[in-house]
Amino acid sequence: MIHLFIDANIYLDFYRYTKDQRNRIFNAVTTNNQIYWIINDIDVKEFVKNIVEGYEHEIEEESLEKVYKLLPDLQNGLPF
Repeated sequence: MIHLFIDANIYLDFYRYTKDQRNRIFNAVTTNNQIYWIINDIDVKEFVKNIVEGYEHEIEEESLEKVYKLLPDLQNGLPF
C-alpha cells in the first residue's frame, strides 16, 4: 500500500507540499512500522529525499534527526 502511495506521488511537484504535510510525512516515516520495513527501498528513499531536499528548515528537528539516522546518506548528500 505504501508503494502505491509513493508511485502515485513520485511525479508530483514536491515543492507543493506544505510545511505541515512534510512534517506529517516525516512523522509517518519515523513512527510507522510499515514504512520502517521498506525505508531502504529505492523508491521510498527517493521519495523521502525529494521531500526533504531544500526544505530541511521546514521539518521538525527531531523528525529530521530520526530520518537522518534511518538514511544517513541523505544527511551527507550522497546518492542512494
